[in-house]
Amino acid sequence: MLEWIFAGSGIENVWMFLVLGGLSAMLVSIAKAGFGGSLGILSMPLMVYACQGKAMIAAGVMLPILIACDQFSIVSWRGKWDLRVVALLLPGAILGVALGGVALAMIKSTGLAGEQDTANNILTMSIGALALGFVALQAFRS
Repeated sequence: MLEWIFAGSGIENVWMFLVLGGLSAMLVSIAKAGFGGSLGILSMPLMVYACQGKAMIAAGVMLPILIACDQFSIVSWRGKWDLRVVALLLPGAILGVALGGVALAMIKSTGLAGEQDTANNILTMSIGALALGFVALQAFRS
């Protein structure tokens, strides 16, 4: 029955997706709740692996999970914000969203998006490079 639900999704191994995807969602949820620290950085590469290397599908699965985590955080921290801290974080958040949008637009505008495998490989390598960069940053800080 699960194969029928996932038909046409590009996911060949449904059970691996459910197990690893569930673990990825749990990791990002724990990290967003403040318990996992930097453990949440593993969630996206794990989701790419769960999607059998299809980074576009992994990003599409992770986005609603991240939005839901943020919504729960907003509700639980309502009224406890320090607007000075938000003001400090906002420029970096806007810059990050803008750079991500520019990167995706560049992949699309160079004609690589027509080559689905090439665009997927670029996105997969970018996610891996970002994850390794964050690991290096954490190692440097400690």
